[in-house]
Amino acid sequence: MINEDYTKRPTCDSVLGHPFFWGPAQKMDYLSNVLLASRTNRNLTSELGKIKDFNNWQSKVNQDVLKDMIEKSKYQGTLISLLTFIRNLREHLHQRPAGIQRVFLGNSTATDPEKVKMSIGRYFFNMFPTLVMEVFKTHPTT
Repeated sequence: MINEDYTKRPTCDSVLGHPFFWGPAQKMDYLSNVLLASRTNRNLTSELGKIKDFNNWQSKVNQDVLKDMIEKSKYQGTLISLLTFIRNLREHLHQRPAGIQRVFLGNSTATDPEKVKMSIGRYFFNMFPTLVMEVFKTHPTT
């Protein structure tokens, strides 16, 4: 981006296509697509498994939310489990008790899928600010 020769600089579109500039909704969609791709791509699963920065994610998540979600599924301390947790929470927040919904939505209800996606995204991207970039290093496309 700072090359003296302007012909060697990336275009605005390519720069804006980088996850650093994505909003929470686009980041959430990207992580969902990576999770889906990891289910059929063993190499991707292996590469994601090498990212150890998120292995203790359960200790950082609201413990009431974690306890509620664990009743439905088992989650390990891995990046894939974190992505699965985020995806499941996004898809099923409307089925969770009101107290769990309030963690993400305040006094709103989980009726608007885009608002749910953005709220959950903000929560996790504030907690794990390097999450998307670390995944993107491993899997830059979906």
